Amino acid sequence: MPRLPAFLGRCVLVSLLAAPLFLSREAQAETKVDLELLLAVDVSASVDEGEYRLQAQGLAAAFRDPSLREAIRRAAPNGVAVAVIQWAGGRAPVLAIDWSHLSGERSLDTLAARLEGMERLFVGSDTWLGQAVEFGVRQLLGNNFAARRQVIDLSGDGGSEAIGLTRRARDTAVAAGVTINGLAIESEDPGLFRFFQENLIGGPGAFAVRAGGYNDFADVMLRKLLREIGERPVAEVVR
Repeated sequence: MPRLPAFLGRCVLVSLLAAPLFLSREAQAETKVDLELLLAVDVSASVDEGEYRLQAQGLAAAFRDPSLREAIRRAAPNGVAVAVIQWAGGRAPVLAIDWSHLSGERSLDTLAARLEGMERLFVGSDTWLGQAVEFGVRQLLGNNFAARRQVIDLSGDGGSEAIGLTRRARDTAVAAGVTINGLAIESEDPGLFRFFQENLIGGPGAFAVRAGGYNDFADVMLRKLLREIGERPVAEVVR
């Protein structure tokens, strides 16, 4: 039998080794949903324990709100896949709540309880928005759900110091079909909302919203989630 040239042999070997992985991914059943939503929570050093709890409790309250539950029933008959990451600088983001399929009252109650009790997994240093976006994209592309819309819902109180990294991560996410929406908490940086507008958000229907401080977080987050789930055709940026 004739020998293959060395480089062709290596190509065949790589293909054979990759085939089982490819087949296993193809064989995995993906659950079809109407939206994959990745919630990114700021745990940087500028966020104290009280402010962290306001974020966790605000998210829990949003998923208990009747208006949000009605929006899911109306706009997402196949349900919504949701996961939560915690992010900052100084170390890699972490998956705090794994992907769950919101398709009824029980699943919503379960997620709300998990959000309310969600522990802070680390205290970071700076607020590295780009790193949070990159990690969020990997989570969206690597789960077992399939949806027409994939959205990163990122909230934070800083990050304007790393403009280049943020823009590159945004552009990579948009190229992968992911939309990034931002909630700027302007307790530390009064120009953060504009920074989010110009450098963070991207993708179809992307928008940013502003909270004056952590005490406003719950109300602003509820409005943001209603818009994300309902996919209302309004202006790209909320002021």
